[in-house]
Amino acid sequence: MQNLSHECILPVHLFPMKGKISVLLLGSNAENPDTWIDKGLSLLAQHVEIEKISNYYCSPAWGFDGPDFVNVAVRMTWEKSPDELMQTLLSIEKECGRVRLGSSSGYQNRTLDMDILTYGQEVLATQWVEIPHPRLALRRFALIPLRDVHPDWIHPTLNKSVSALLDECIDKNSVILYSK
Repeated sequence: MQNLSHECILPVHLFPMKGKISVLLLGSNAENPDTWIDKGLSLLAQHVEIEKISNYYCSPAWGFDGPDFVNVAVRMTWEKSPDELMQTLLSIEKECGRVRLGSSSGYQNRTLDMDILTYGQEVLATQWVEIPHPRLALRRFALIPLRDVHPDWIHPTLNKSVSALLDECIDKNSVILYSK
């Protein structure tokens, strides 16, 4: 009797991608910030399909006095809800030593911060997340890495491209390439 059990490996492009294309922003202003971001990316890759990672950028702390931040955007695919994604991100932040002091304390230094910038073209607000990120259009440090990984994204409520948002952004803080 002939053994007919053969593995059939087909190219991935033959199957439609499931899930939403989302963009996250990872940032750190701890000592060796790129190490924290790399650890966050490694942990994130255990949960999602990462499609593209932006350049690493350095910019001043936003909203408080503190060391400069290093930020990177990640374009990825997620098949579950935005709330489940946020819970995953919070878990990764905690694993990287992030301690949240509560919303009353405002912005603070952090080993790793992970935000959902976009979730497809969805517009939503839940107990855990607001999409698109409510301050995205105000932050050059988020828009520049977003442009690296998803330049054709159109803000679903402002109906503007990433480039247009950057042109109109009132945040004039410097955002420069970070070299590891």
